[in-house]
Amino acid sequence: MHKKSFDYKKCDSGIFGKVKRPLISIDVKSHDGEWIHLRDVLVDTGADISILPRDIGEILVEDITKGKTIELRGGMV
Repeated sequence: MHKKSFDYKKCDSGIFGKVKRPLISIDVKSHDGEWIHLRDVLVDTGADISILPRDIGEILVEDITKGKTIELRGGMV
């Protein structure tokens, strides 16, 4: 098994003040073959689903409307 480690950046949280988050930079290939550099991508190794801003999705996928639509909600406990 290959282990990865991440640097943590201090970020502002609207709820908790300053927090440390595992943020990385990655290079991804767009649907038209262009390489795009993304900075400060949150690492969530336990996530069942990952979400990106719509403008990034439109770069990566030729037609985002062809995907399955699901409802995502969050809330406070």
